[in-house]
Amino acid sequence: ATLRQPGLEELAMDVARAGLMCRRVPQIDDMSLPAEFWQFCRTGIGTWQQPTQFAELLMFIRQHADRIASYIEIGVGAGGSFVWSVETLLAARARQRDVGSFRALALDIAAAGDWNSEADWCRAPFKQWLQKRSQDGVMFHKGDVEAMSLQPAWWSPGSIDFAFID
Repeated sequence: ATLRQPGLEELAMDVARAGLMCRRVPQIDDMSLPAEFWQFCRTGIGTWQQPTQFAELLMFIRQHADRIASYIEIGVGAGGSFVWSVETLLAARARQRDVGSFRALALDIAAAGDWNSEADWCRAPFKQWLQKRSQDGVMFHKGDVEAMSLQPAWWSPGSIDFAFID
């Protein structure tokens, strides 16, 4: 049986339902968030992305998952975007045969989920998810891009198939 893949609008609503990062006091740039998404602010995993735009990225990732064996996200913040991207890749790759191993790396100058006081509510779920997914080749590295030179297996020419810089 083939699983039905959600369309853009449905995926955007799923992203919102999973939890959005919204400031306690909205600022001007927060006002672009559609009204139907505000009910999902400050819950769940904490994705600080506009759901419809991010859903477009997730659809692209899903469509090209067979060519993405290594993924890096630079600037992870609260972690929600990384969770969504990795879970999308893992699910899409699980439906394919002979896709080989997978690695995903989150890189941020702050500790995992330790973005700022606005992210306190989603820090523990992100750390728990990282621990659970570590057996699947998923890891977090605190530091900057220069520090990644110490990780030659990860940071070698041609070793990263897809990067998201947030």
